[in-house]
Amino acid sequence: MYLGTIERYCDSHGTQFVKKSDYLLFVQTKAMDSEIRAVVRKVALKQWGHWMMGTARMFGESITVSGSLGSDGLPQTVSQEIFDRACLIPEEVLQVWKQDTGHNGIEAKTHNALSLWAKENLIELSGRIK
Repeated sequence: MYLGTIERYCDSHGTQFVKKSDYLLFVQTKAMDSEIRAVVRKVALKQWGHWMMGTARMFGESITVSGSLGSDGLPQTVSQEIFDRACLIPEEVLQVWKQDTGHNGIEAKTHNALSLWAKENLIELSGRIK
């Protein structure tokens, strides 16, 4: 999920692109794991068929992302090393996300709650030095 304003454009063939910007990803160590964490990385998405996809570099690894939160509204499965370095998500933020009824994306109220929390904690989530 992009944080803030993003720049979209199309090439002469109609393929969509999004310029690289801060992108919030939810991560877990294996599918359906109970613990979910978050990380922010710079990501540029490109249209591949019906999907917008791109790559996020996290702690020396490349992760393919698609749609909101990295995996079309769901957490992205990553290595234990990436998971250990990702940030804990407050329970109240997780509850808003868990109650979302959107399909293959997230509703506006969920986007607003996640975006506000991520922007307030951008330095920690991105691993940038204060």
